Amino acid sequence: MDSVHDRLVGMENSRVLVSGSTGFLGTALVAVLKEAGFSPARLLRSQRSFPEETFPWNPAESRLDPAHLEDFEAIIHLSGENVADGVWTRDKKHKILQSRIDSTRLLVEGLRRVSKKPAVLLCASAIGWYGNRGTEILPESEPCGRGFLADVAREWEKEACRAKEYGIRVIKLRLGLVLDSYGGALPRILTPFRLGLGGPLSDGSQYVSWITLRDTLNAILFLMTSTKVEGPANLCAPGPVTNAEFSTQLGKALNRPALIPTPAFALKLSLGDMAKELLLSSIRAEPKALLDQGFEFQDPKIEGAFQTLVEVL
Repeated sequence: MDSVHDRLVGMENSRVLVSGSTGFLGTALVAVLKEAGFSPARLLRSQRSFPEETFPWNPAESRLDPAHLEDFEAIIHLSGENVADGVWTRDKKHKILQSRIDSTRLLVEGLRRVSKKPAVLLCASAIGWYGNRGTEILPESEPCGRGFLADVAREWEKEACRAKEYGIRVIKLRLGLVLDSYGGALPRILTPFRLGLGGPLSDGSQYVSWITLRDTLNAILFLMTSTKVEGPANLCAPGPVTNAEFSTQLGKALNRPALIPTPAFALKLSLGDMAKELLLSSIRAEPKALLDQGFEFQDPKIEGAFQTLVEVL
Protein backbone atom coordinates (compact mmCIF):
# COMPACT_ATOMS: atom_id res chain seq x y z
CA MET A 1 0.00 0.00 0.00
CA ASP A 2 1.17 3.57 -0.63
CA SER A 3 2.42 5.66 2.28
CA VAL A 4 1.26 9.07 3.44
CA HIS A 5 4.31 10.56 1.70
CA ASP A 6 3.42 8.87 -1.60
CA ARG A 7 -0.09 10.29 -1.47
CA LEU A 8 1.24 13.84 -1.04
CA VAL A 9 3.27 13.83 -4.23
CA GLY A 10 1.77 16.34 -6.64
CA MET A 11 -0.32 18.05 -3.96
CA GLU A 12 2.34 20.56 -2.92
CA ASN A 13 1.01 24.08 -2.29
CA SER A 14 -2.61 22.89 -2.26
CA ARG A 15 -4.65 25.14 0.01
CA VAL A 16 -6.23 23.60 3.12
CA LEU A 17 -8.54 25.50 5.47
CA VAL A 18 -8.57 24.56 9.16
CA SER A 19 -11.09 25.54 11.83
CA GLY A 20 -10.19 25.04 15.48
CA SER A 21 -6.60 25.73 14.46
CA THR A 22 -5.52 27.22 17.80
CA GLY A 23 -6.40 24.14 19.88
CA PHE A 24 -4.14 21.24 20.82
CA LEU A 25 -4.81 19.22 17.66
CA GLY A 26 -5.34 22.14 15.30
CA THR A 27 -2.03 23.82 16.19
CA ALA A 28 -0.11 20.63 15.48
CA LEU A 29 -2.08 19.98 12.29
CA VAL A 30 -1.30 23.38 10.77
CA ALA A 31 2.42 22.79 11.43
CA VAL A 32 2.32 19.33 9.82
CA LEU A 33 0.41 20.63 6.79
CA LYS A 34 3.13 23.24 6.23
CA GLU A 35 5.87 20.63 6.62
CA ALA A 36 4.10 18.43 4.06
CA GLY A 37 4.07 21.25 1.50
CA PHE A 38 0.45 22.38 1.80
CA SER A 39 -0.63 25.99 2.22
CA PRO A 40 -2.82 25.98 5.34
CA ALA A 41 -5.21 28.80 6.22
CA ARG A 42 -7.15 29.39 9.42
CA LEU A 43 -10.76 30.20 10.27
CA LEU A 44 -10.59 32.32 13.44
CA ARG A 45 -13.20 33.63 15.84
CA SER A 46 -10.86 36.30 17.25
CA GLN A 47 -8.38 38.63 15.59
CA ARG A 48 -4.94 37.10 16.04
CA SER A 49 -1.79 37.31 13.98
CA PHE A 50 -0.43 34.17 12.31
CA PRO A 51 1.99 33.56 9.42
CA GLU A 52 -0.78 31.77 7.53
CA GLU A 53 -3.81 33.24 5.80
CA THR A 54 -6.60 33.92 8.28
CA PHE A 55 -10.32 34.42 7.77
CA PRO A 56 -12.86 35.60 10.36
CA TRP A 57 -15.99 33.72 11.38
CA ASN A 58 -18.34 33.54 14.34
CA PRO A 59 -20.57 30.44 14.41
CA ALA A 60 -22.52 31.65 17.45
CA GLU A 61 -23.58 34.71 15.43
CA SER A 62 -23.83 32.87 12.08
CA ARG A 63 -21.10 35.07 10.60
CA LEU A 64 -19.05 33.62 7.73
CA ASP A 65 -18.35 35.09 4.31
CA PRO A 66 -18.66 32.21 1.78
CA ALA A 67 -16.03 33.94 -0.36
CA HIS A 68 -13.49 32.90 2.28
CA LEU A 69 -14.19 29.24 1.48
CA GLU A 70 -13.29 29.52 -2.21
CA ASP A 71 -10.49 27.57 -3.87
CA PHE A 72 -9.46 25.13 -1.14
CA GLU A 73 -8.50 21.53 -1.87
CA ALA A 74 -9.71 20.44 1.58
CA ILE A 75 -11.37 21.81 4.70
CA ILE A 76 -10.61 20.30 8.11
CA HIS A 77 -13.20 21.26 10.71
CA LEU A 78 -12.06 20.82 14.33
CA SER A 79 -14.02 23.56 16.13
CA GLY A 80 -16.09 22.80 19.21
CA GLU A 81 -16.39 23.48 22.93
CA ASN A 82 -13.82 21.49 24.94
CA VAL A 83 -15.67 18.53 26.49
CA ALA A 84 -13.03 17.97 29.19
CA ASP A 85 -12.83 21.57 30.41
CA GLY A 86 -15.10 22.09 33.40
CA VAL A 87 -17.99 20.21 34.97
CA TRP A 88 -20.90 19.30 32.72
CA THR A 89 -23.54 21.69 33.92
CA ARG A 90 -26.68 22.13 31.83
CA ASP A 91 -25.11 25.25 30.30
CA LYS A 92 -21.86 23.42 29.55
CA LYS A 93 -23.70 20.57 27.81
CA HIS A 94 -25.63 23.08 25.73
CA LYS A 95 -22.37 24.74 24.64
CA ILE A 96 -20.77 21.40 23.77
CA LEU A 97 -23.68 20.44 21.54
CA GLN A 98 -24.52 23.80 19.98
CA SER A 99 -20.90 24.78 19.27
CA ARG A 100 -20.61 21.71 17.07
CA ILE A 101 -24.00 21.98 15.38
CA ASP A 102 -23.77 25.74 14.78
CA SER A 103 -20.22 25.74 13.42
CA THR A 104 -20.73 22.72 11.15
CA ARG A 105 -24.07 23.98 9.85
CA LEU A 106 -22.59 27.41 9.11
CA LEU A 107 -19.61 25.89 7.31
CA VAL A 108 -21.70 23.55 5.18
CA GLU A 109 -24.17 26.31 4.32
CA GLY A 110 -21.23 28.46 3.21
CA LEU A 111 -19.92 25.65 1.03
CA ARG A 112 -23.29 25.46 -0.70
CA ARG A 113 -22.68 28.97 -2.02
CA VAL A 114 -19.08 28.43 -3.15
CA SER A 115 -18.42 28.08 -6.86
CA LYS A 116 -15.16 26.13 -6.53
CA LYS A 117 -15.85 23.68 -3.75
CA PRO A 118 -13.24 21.61 -1.89
CA ALA A 119 -12.80 17.97 -2.83
CA VAL A 120 -13.14 16.85 0.77
CA LEU A 121 -14.47 18.00 4.15
CA LEU A 122 -12.93 16.29 7.15
CA CYS A 123 -15.08 16.95 10.21
CA ALA A 124 -14.02 16.05 13.74
CA SER A 125 -16.27 13.69 15.64
CA ALA A 126 -15.50 11.26 18.46
CA ILE A 127 -15.64 7.61 19.44
CA GLY A 128 -18.26 8.77 21.93
CA TRP A 129 -20.57 7.95 18.98
CA TYR A 130 -20.61 4.32 20.17
CA GLY A 131 -21.59 4.95 23.78
CA ASN A 132 -20.68 2.58 26.62
CA ARG A 133 -20.35 -0.81 24.87
CA GLY A 134 -18.30 -2.98 27.24
CA THR A 135 -16.03 -5.47 25.45
CA GLU A 136 -17.68 -5.18 22.01
CA ILE A 137 -15.23 -4.54 19.15
CA LEU A 138 -16.51 -1.44 17.38
CA PRO A 139 -15.67 -0.82 13.70
CA GLU A 140 -17.14 2.20 11.95
CA SER A 141 -20.20 0.26 10.79
CA GLU A 142 -21.55 -0.01 14.34
CA PRO A 143 -24.67 2.09 15.03
CA CYS A 144 -24.79 5.09 17.30
CA GLY A 145 -24.99 4.24 20.99
CA ARG A 146 -26.68 5.91 23.93
CA GLY A 147 -25.65 8.82 26.11
CA PHE A 148 -24.92 12.51 25.84
CA LEU A 149 -21.71 12.16 23.82
CA ALA A 150 -23.36 9.69 21.44
CA ASP A 151 -26.17 12.18 20.89
CA VAL A 152 -23.64 14.97 20.26
CA ALA A 153 -21.68 12.87 17.76
CA ARG A 154 -24.85 11.84 15.91
CA GLU A 155 -26.07 15.44 15.46
CA TRP A 156 -22.56 16.68 14.64
CA GLU A 157 -22.03 14.06 11.93
CA LYS A 158 -25.51 14.64 10.51
CA GLU A 159 -24.68 18.30 9.90
CA ALA A 160 -21.37 17.40 8.23
CA CYS A 161 -23.01 14.84 5.94
CA ARG A 162 -25.10 17.56 4.32
CA ALA A 163 -21.98 18.60 2.39
CA LYS A 164 -22.32 15.41 0.33
CA GLU A 165 -25.31 17.01 -1.37
CA TYR A 166 -22.87 19.45 -2.99
CA GLY A 167 -20.51 16.79 -4.33
CA ILE A 168 -18.02 17.05 -1.47
CA ARG A 169 -16.46 13.90 -0.03
CA VAL A 170 -17.11 13.87 3.72
CA ILE A 171 -14.94 12.09 6.28
CA LYS A 172 -16.04 11.95 9.91
CA LEU A 173 -12.98 11.75 12.16
CA ARG A 174 -14.06 9.71 15.19
CA LEU A 175 -11.22 10.65 17.48
CA GLY A 176 -10.11 8.54 20.41
CA LEU A 177 -7.97 9.71 23.34
CA VAL A 178 -5.09 11.59 21.68
CA LEU A 179 -1.80 11.18 23.55
CA ASP A 180 1.13 13.59 23.36
CA SER A 181 3.94 14.59 25.71
CA TYR A 182 3.10 18.28 25.71
CA GLY A 183 -0.65 18.59 25.19
CA GLY A 184 -4.03 16.95 25.54
CA ALA A 185 -4.86 14.69 28.46
CA LEU A 186 -1.50 12.99 29.10
CA PRO A 187 0.33 15.86 30.89
CA ARG A 188 -2.57 16.09 33.36
CA ILE A 189 -2.46 12.33 33.95
CA LEU A 190 1.30 12.25 34.53
CA THR A 191 1.46 14.17 37.82
CA PRO A 192 -0.20 11.60 40.12
CA PHE A 193 1.67 8.76 38.41
CA ARG A 194 5.01 10.48 38.94
CA LEU A 195 4.13 10.82 42.62
CA GLY A 196 3.35 7.12 42.83
CA LEU A 197 -0.35 7.85 43.28
CA GLY A 198 -1.56 6.66 39.88
CA GLY A 199 -3.78 3.72 39.20
CA PRO A 200 -6.90 2.51 37.40
CA LEU A 201 -10.20 4.36 37.41
CA SER A 202 -12.86 2.28 39.16
CA ASP A 203 -12.10 -1.44 38.54
CA GLY A 204 -10.13 -0.61 35.37
CA SER A 205 -12.13 -2.98 33.17
CA GLN A 206 -13.38 -0.27 30.80
CA TYR A 207 -11.64 -0.08 27.41
CA VAL A 208 -9.66 2.99 26.35
CA SER A 209 -9.37 3.69 22.63
CA TRP A 210 -6.25 5.82 22.33
CA ILE A 211 -3.93 7.15 19.61
CA THR A 212 -0.72 9.17 19.63
CA LEU A 213 -0.70 12.67 18.21
CA ARG A 214 1.72 11.77 15.43
CA ASP A 215 -0.48 8.90 14.28
CA THR A 216 -3.51 11.20 14.45
CA LEU A 217 -1.85 13.77 12.21
CA ASN A 218 -0.59 11.16 9.74
CA ALA A 219 -4.05 9.58 9.63
CA ILE A 220 -5.73 12.91 8.85
CA LEU A 221 -3.32 13.55 5.97
CA PHE A 222 -3.78 9.96 4.77
CA LEU A 223 -7.56 10.24 4.75
CA MET A 224 -7.51 13.70 3.20
CA THR A 225 -5.47 12.50 0.24
CA SER A 226 -7.26 9.16 -0.28
CA THR A 227 -10.18 9.27 -2.68
CA LYS A 228 -11.26 5.77 -1.64
CA VAL A 229 -12.29 6.69 1.90
CA GLU A 230 -15.41 8.53 2.95
CA GLY A 231 -17.81 8.40 5.86
CA PRO A 232 -16.68 7.60 9.41
CA ALA A 233 -13.10 6.73 10.31
CA ASN A 234 -12.03 5.69 13.79
CA LEU A 235 -8.87 7.56 14.70
CA CYS A 236 -7.51 5.23 17.34
CA ALA A 237 -4.69 2.70 17.56
CA PRO A 238 -5.39 -0.93 16.62
CA GLY A 239 -4.60 -1.94 20.20
CA PRO A 240 -7.24 -0.53 22.57
CA VAL A 241 -6.54 -1.53 26.17
CA THR A 242 -8.40 -1.68 29.43
CA ASN A 243 -7.96 1.24 31.78
CA ALA A 244 -6.07 -1.09 34.13
CA GLU A 245 -3.56 -1.98 31.39
CA PHE A 246 -3.32 1.68 30.37
CA SER A 247 -2.40 2.57 33.96
CA THR A 248 0.04 -0.33 34.33
CA GLN A 249 1.95 0.55 31.15
CA LEU A 250 2.14 4.24 32.06
CA GLY A 251 3.50 3.31 35.49
CA LYS A 252 6.13 1.06 33.87
CA ALA A 253 7.21 3.81 31.50
CA LEU A 254 7.67 6.16 34.47
CA ASN A 255 9.18 3.47 36.74
CA ARG A 256 6.43 4.15 39.25
CA PRO A 257 3.77 1.93 40.82
CA ALA A 258 0.26 2.22 39.44
CA LEU A 259 -1.74 0.47 42.12
CA ILE A 260 -4.00 3.09 43.70
CA PRO A 261 -7.48 2.94 42.14
CA THR A 262 -9.85 5.90 42.05
CA PRO A 263 -13.31 4.70 43.12
CA ALA A 264 -16.11 5.22 40.63
CA PHE A 265 -18.30 6.89 43.26
CA ALA A 266 -15.63 9.53 43.92
CA LEU A 267 -15.35 10.35 40.21
CA LYS A 268 -19.12 10.57 39.82
CA LEU A 269 -19.41 12.71 42.95
CA SER A 270 -16.85 15.24 41.73
CA LEU A 271 -17.46 15.18 37.97
CA GLY A 272 -20.99 13.85 37.52
CA ASP A 273 -21.97 12.84 33.98
CA MET A 274 -18.55 13.78 32.64
CA ALA A 275 -16.96 11.03 34.75
CA LYS A 276 -19.54 8.47 33.64
CA GLU A 277 -19.09 9.16 29.92
CA LEU A 278 -15.46 10.28 29.59
CA LEU A 279 -13.72 8.21 32.26
CA LEU A 280 -15.87 5.18 33.05
CA SER A 281 -17.43 4.29 29.67
CA SER A 282 -15.92 1.37 27.79
CA ILE A 283 -15.33 1.93 24.06
CA ARG A 284 -13.26 -0.66 22.19
CA ALA A 285 -13.03 0.99 18.79
CA GLU A 286 -11.33 -0.60 15.78
CA PRO A 287 -9.71 1.61 13.09
CA LYS A 288 -11.04 -0.58 10.27
CA ALA A 289 -11.30 2.20 7.66
CA LEU A 290 -7.62 3.08 8.10
CA LEU A 291 -6.41 -0.52 8.26
CA ASP A 292 -8.40 -1.52 5.18
CA GLN A 293 -6.60 1.18 3.19
CA GLY A 294 -3.17 0.08 4.42
CA PHE A 295 -2.46 2.87 6.89
CA GLU A 296 0.58 2.01 9.03
CA PHE A 297 0.57 3.13 12.66
CA GLN A 298 3.86 4.29 14.14
CA ASP A 299 2.53 3.59 17.63
CA PRO A 300 0.25 0.53 17.48
CA LYS A 301 0.88 -0.67 21.06
CA ILE A 302 0.41 1.27 24.28
CA GLU A 303 3.67 0.13 25.91
CA GLY A 304 5.78 1.42 23.02
CA ALA A 305 3.76 4.62 22.78
CA PHE A 306 4.28 5.44 26.46
CA GLN A 307 8.00 4.69 26.29
CA THR A 308 8.35 7.10 23.36
CA LEU A 309 6.20 9.81 24.92
CA VAL A 310 7.77 9.68 28.37
CA GLU A 311 11.41 9.59 27.26
CA VAL A 312 11.22 13.08 25.72
CA LEU A 313 10.04 14.65 28.99
